[in-house]
Amino acid sequence: MGTRPFKETWEQSANGIDEALQGEGADPSGSIVQTGLRVPTLATSDVNNRYLFMLSSFEVAEGVQKVIVGFRQMATLLVGVATNPQGGTRFIEQEITSPFWHFPDGNISWSLRYIEPKLANRLVQTTGPIESAADTGPVQSIGFIYSNGPSLLYDIGTVIPTDFYPTLTKYVAPNLGRPYGTPIGDLGTFHDLRAFWRADTALDSLYIPCTQPGTYAFFASVKQTNPDTRPNYLPPNPFFPQGLPPEEQFLLNFPNAIYGKVGGSLIVEEMPVT
Repeated sequence: MGTRPFKETWEQSANGIDEALQGEGADPSGSIVQTGLRVPTLATSDVNNRYLFMLSSFEVAEGVQKVIVGFRQMATLLVGVATNPQGGTRFIEQEITSPFWHFPDGNISWSLRYIEPKLANRLVQTTGPIESAADTGPVQSIGFIYSNGPSLLYDIGTVIPTDFYPTLTKYVAPNLGRPYGTPIGDLGTFHDLRAFWRADTALDSLYIPCTQPGTYAFFASVKQTNPDTRPNYLPPNPFFPQGLPPEEQFLLNFPNAIYGKVGGSLIVEEMPVT
């Protein structure tokens, strides 16, 4: 009777800079990294210029087999609230839990893609400048054209006014804002939250063999809302809060809320080479 081959399972999730942690730190090393990637506050309007995020990716070499056995998705709402007369601001964040909810002028799409080796090699070797007014070092969690790690991807022309990209004043998306590579099944592009961040089923919700050499990547495309121009909900009188999803209730409390973070992970099983 044969023995079951050893299989290594690991999860790669999107973690990125969170400028609200300045001076506080997120861990003993003093980093200012948190789960998820911050969506810039600048609203997007052009269909070909949505924010393109690399959430998670891994490579498959010749003769190696990996299997995507699960994935996770995460998106949040964010608003800054004044806390004292001196102008202090506290950021309040709420996880989006309604699978099909989106702003009337904003939304998120998700894409699982296979990127063949020639394209992956060409993209990863592309380098370009990141403009920073502070000029104190590289801007974190942002990648020119492409990135192997979790990042907001951008093209030439992006202006980063500080070392923290969420406050950028101009954005030009690479590849017309479209994810790279070939769609993988019906997960090539989808528009709902199917695998919540805290769901136990995320660990074994898929079985996608990855036998072709190349890169397997999970992207998100975000159309950021504009609270100054979007139509907002006016509650009836009397108001029944149970008749609205939690996201709409959050907007009633904080009508200036926008997309705060987007995140995703791939859970991968690696088979031994025989």
